[in-house]
Amino acid sequence: MSRFFRDASDSSSSESEEELLSSDDNAPAKPAQTQQKQPMSRFLKTAGDSSSSSSSSSSSDEEESDDGNDTRPAPAARKTMADFRKTANARDDDESDSDDAPKTVKSAKDKKIEEMQTIGKAVDNAVKIADWVATSNEFEKLAKLVQKPTNVTEPVPPHWLRAIVSIEAALAATKDKDPKKKINANVARAMNGLKQRIKKVAKEYEEPIKKFNEDPEKFEKEYLLALEPPPVAPRQPRPVVDGDTTVADDPDQFTTVGKGGKGVQHTSETIFKDLAQVNENRGKKNTDRVEQVRTLEKLLAVAITTYQRIRVLLALIAARFDYNPAAAHMPRDAWMSVQEELDQLVRLLIREPSYSVDEAVDFEYDEMVERSPETVKTDKEGREDGIVRIRGSIISFVDRLDDEFTRSLQNIDPHGTEYIERLRDEQGLYKAICLAESFFERTSRDDARARVIMRRLEHIYYKPDAVVEALEQILGADAANRPVLSLQSAGNPQGLVHSICILLYKTSNPILRTRAMLCHIYNHALHNDFYTARDMILMSHLQ
Repeated sequence: MSRFFRDASDSSSSESEEELLSSDDNAPAKPAQTQQKQPMSRFLKTAGDSSSSSSSSSSSDEEESDDGNDTRPAPAARKTMADFRKTANARDDDESDSDDAPKTVKSAKDKKIEEMQTIGKAVDNAVKIADWVATSNEFEKLAKLVQKPTNVTEPVPPHWLRAIVSIEAALAATKDKDPKKKINANVARAMNGLKQRIKKVAKEYEEPIKKFNEDPEKFEKEYLLALEPPPVAPRQPRPVVDGDTTVADDPDQFTTVGKGGKGVQHTSETIFKDLAQVNENRGKKNTDRVEQVRTLEKLLAVAITTYQRIRVLLALIAARFDYNPAAAHMPRDAWMSVQEELDQLVRLLIREPSYSVDEAVDFEYDEMVERSPETVKTDKEGREDGIVRIRGSIISFVDRLDDEFTRSLQNIDPHGTEYIERLRDEQGLYKAICLAESFFERTSRDDARARVIMRRLEHIYYKPDAVVEALEQILGADAANRPVLSLQSAGNPQGLVHSICILLYKTSNPILRTRAMLCHIYNHALHNDFYTARDMILMSHLQ
């Protein structure tokens, strides 16, 4: 019988067949045993009695082991539910053991030091086996890690200097070898590039390399000590008066804790140094703009002289404009702060005519030194006028403030209450524009005056007379800083628009003249003077 069909039979039938085949021809036939129930094939059976399956599998295993030619592997044992439970319990035990293990949290400083040590060892190993391609790659990694802009006062790492010294010595040793020996093109290219790189870096870090070569261990200890944060002095309790109230701190001095727990103190003596640091960090990627604004607000509080207040206000207004450049419009609270600080700056310049903020300051001056009319005797043309000229732009602040107001109205829902509240801020903006106009009139700056008058015209030419009169009433309370062109001098809102447009027609800027003409035509049509508007638009050849 075939082995295939023999596997499907039970053990008793297989034994009877073997006995019949091996028996002698003359041997008497044995009585047939009681026929057992034919079992189902092993290949089709999916579920059955455990005892029958075990007996059939054991009989088939015995037959396969007896047959020397059969080399088939035994079938894998089927996993039971208990096996899966044991595996799951073992996995849970491993996870619990890993969770119970103590975790160490490393600071950024420790991570950086470990990374430099690892790369430094890789550089040393590559230099020992003269693998210049790997040496060049690892050295560039170390250079990027060292030159990261983390802290300006951080000393030069000893791992960086050790790599420079070892590579320089190894490159010098290669010169003594046989020059006739051929070198791979990639290796030669890496060596040449590494020589130029090491030569440049060694010249840049000449002094630290000398100190490192004198005593490497001492240099490394000094580096680790420099990275440790300075100890914070214990805070002294303030004296108590009457048991409840405390003595107020000195408004001229206050201490702020900076990064790393280091105290930062802002005073009137260090105000120019702090301003230089803020201006240096301005525009960088990782600069905290909120912290910059807070620092400038504190500097404004400790500023004493007029020159200090002007310098801080110029930096503070610019910092507020740069607070969130990706936003659709400037937040309302920041915009209100800019408007108040701009008014404060212009009023300060009007009150102190010996100080001037000008865009075109041709000469250079030391920004770290206090300046006053007594110390400044000449201007950029050599005249002895005693005016302290500071580099800045008032008209650009006015333009940006007006543009941010218009942009906010464009992005706010006109059907909501926020839009109505935003429209009320136009009074403060109009007052700031008229204050700047008065400042430019007193300083005789015709170009800047024409630009700010155009801004003023764009706020009133399309409004009804009642709204224009309400805007002009704000200027009545501040008669000292009121510009020459006002509602009192013109008589009515239409006359005010006419006077402003006539002044703009005399400017040399053709864009301002054209815009003034269009505003004038619209204002005539608003007051039902259609014939005059028609004649003006035909004579201007604007169509």
